[in-house]
Amino acid sequence: MRAMIPHHSIAVMTSERAQIRDPRVRKLADEIIGAQRREIAEMRYLIADVSAGNVVERIYEDPPAKVGTVGDALSNTLISTLDPSPMLRSEANQILETGPRCTFNRSPETDPILWAAQGGNAGAMKLNGVLLSLEASGETDSGGFAFKARGTSITVNPLNDEADWRSDAELVFSLDKGLKVGYRGFWSCET
Repeated sequence: MRAMIPHHSIAVMTSERAQIRDPRVRKLADEIIGAQRREIAEMRYLIADVSAGNVVERIYEDPPAKVGTVGDALSNTLISTLDPSPMLRSEANQILETGPRCTFNRSPETDPILWAAQGGNAGAMKLNGVLLSLEASGETDSGGFAFKARGTSITVNPLNDEADWRSDAELVFSLDKGLKVGYRGFWSCET
């Protein structure tokens, strides 16, 4: 999997540097950039997790497709494809009280996927286009923070000795329905 990261990085670089004028093509290039950065962060998490001996036998799978209408399709959520989405400061402001914030970014160039009040007493995330308020659920064994909302939990842990220029923290997002996905990225707090 390590060998896949440079390939993804080249796709990001190519999409960023392209001289694109057509908004449809620019939109696609921006989607490629976002997807590749998300996948790099997830690959870094999986490399570390599997290297630590955490090999799983099964993952969450969506139920089989069924016959329906366009309305059914538009109201259907495929849980296996859900990921926390990048969240603007203005969106976090709708949930969190004024004050210093901490954030988790999958990449330094992207918006955070988690915003938290400094000290970890409240958090905010965006999932499937919905802004979610998270309550603190304690500190983790590694000195990080844990958050929850009905149906989901998120933990952020520092990498300590494993931290380097590629990442300094790990975020794990879980849904009660069985989905679990992790990312390596960056945790930073405003001063």
